[in-house]
Amino acid sequence: MSIASFFGNLFAQKVRVSIASLQRLGKAVWMPRNTKAFAKEGYASNVIVFRCVDVIAKAMASIPLVVKQGDKVVGLEHPLAKLLARPNPRTTKSRMVHQLVAFRLITGNSYLEKLSPSESTPPKELWVWPSYDIRPIIDDRGGILPVGYGFEDGRAKFGWEVDPITGRSCILHWMTFNPLNPWFGMSPIESMARSVDQRNSADEWNQALLQNQCEPSGVLTSDSTFTDPQVKQLRDQLEERYMGPRNAKRPMVLGGGAKWTQVALSPKDMDWLEGKNVASRDIAGAFGVPTQVIPIAGDQTFANFEQARLALWEDTVIPLGLDLTEELNHFFAEDFPGATISMNLDKIAALGVRRAEKWNTAQNSTFISTNEKRELVDLEPIDESQGDGDAILVSAGKITLEEATGDFEFGSEHIPREPGLAGRDRLGNLKAKSNGNGSK
Repeated sequence: MSIASFFGNLFAQKVRVSIASLQRLGKAVWMPRNTKAFAKEGYASNVIVFRCVDVIAKAMASIPLVVKQGDKVVGLEHPLAKLLARPNPRTTKSRMVHQLVAFRLITGNSYLEKLSPSESTPPKELWVWPSYDIRPIIDDRGGILPVGYGFEDGRAKFGWEVDPITGRSCILHWMTFNPLNPWFGMSPIESMARSVDQRNSADEWNQALLQNQCEPSGVLTSDSTFTDPQVKQLRDQLEERYMGPRNAKRPMVLGGGAKWTQVALSPKDMDWLEGKNVASRDIAGAFGVPTQVIPIAGDQTFANFEQARLALWEDTVIPLGLDLTEELNHFFAEDFPGATISMNLDKIAALGVRRAEKWNTAQNSTFISTNEKRELVDLEPIDESQGDGDAILVSAGKITLEEATGDFEFGSEHIPREPGLAGRDRLGNLKAKSNGNGSK
């Protein structure tokens, strides 16, 4: 049973329309390049692309999402928090986020559908759709906003309308920036296509070398002259008896003056490994993943792994998470007024170093109040019954400049400062000011 038929009888008739009705409003815009090829040649056939996408998507899926109503954090009793915790009967929050991020990294586009019993009620389910089966429908008269989105996978065919004024739709189109097409995001794999091809070609070359006894090719010479059928027969016999992993190191028996000459690999031919690593680093750089996190020979050391993981979160995962939460807040703004979605980064182990630095900075700051310190570490201000949180606390061994230069109060007695007095000693007694030569 397809996804469309699984829940179509419940909600679909209220939010979906036929493709024909959308095409009367405009024309379909097709992706300029085949996104399924990105998934096949990039994600499914290249270990570096797979690892980069998997690392980022899993990191994003591990971030807890917090729902606030105004300034107050709410739990599962809130309909938006409940919806995110269980988007639909088959999907969890983590899996939904993983799918959204993976589709965006592979194709440059992600599509999320919200299903509601009616237009006046909040959504009850969320579904992620394959991005290579959806295309925007644009107005023939121009405009940036599409008039709808069409879905077609060979089995089902339907679409979703978009309000031409407000842009409101049941479909969230989360896409990357594309300077060449305002309706489709640009896949990161498109910019690294040559590096992906180079890496795949290096793997194929290595596989061919392994299947050929892990040795390079050679030259078969003979004193006799062979006819074309004899050449073909000899080539077939060599491939059958002496090539492939099962025939590795099998002795070759030659007759009739035939001679086999091995061809050695030149240093240039052996440089394929470095070329493979260079292509892998280019792919990782395009995704924003440090090379220490993915399997590249020579780049993985325990000394720099923690810093690499921290850079992955700060430079790639967190900015991507902020982008996603902003898109979701915009998508649900009218369905859940006043509710916002944000990330809770306090439980991310990789960011523990940054949290410790922030806590130490707040703790060692002597010029801000307790409540200001708590605000720096994302804590609520203390209650007035627990003390004055707005007071600035200083060390008990320090006095202010006014205390050091002004008059003194001892109980009810006021003692004006006399010339030559510099302050009090540790016992509270007045002490004289030195004249510079040690005398008083």
